[in-house]
Amino acid sequence: HTAYRRQRQMCIRDRNEVVLVQCKHWKSTRVSVTVVREMLGIAVHHQASGVIIICCSGFTRDAQAFARDKQIQLVDGAALVDMIASATFE
Repeated sequence: HTAYRRQRQMCIRDRNEVVLVQCKHWKSTRVSVTVVREMLGIAVHHQASGVIIICCSGFTRDAQAFARDKQIQLVDGAALVDMIASATFE
């Protein structure tokens, strides 16, 4: 499988708010700052209010630094497990 096939993108809409989500099923490659910048560009183009990038293998330090002061949430494997564990289902 190529890295391209091991990812999904979606758009979450709630009233007037749009959040872009990208999920990557990468086991060993960390998401680079280039990917985070690209998602921010897509978000600006679509006038999205935020971006969430999920990747089990994590993110480079540059990617984390770039996302820090922006409407970008980076979710690694451990954070995803915590989010699922704390979710309530009705």
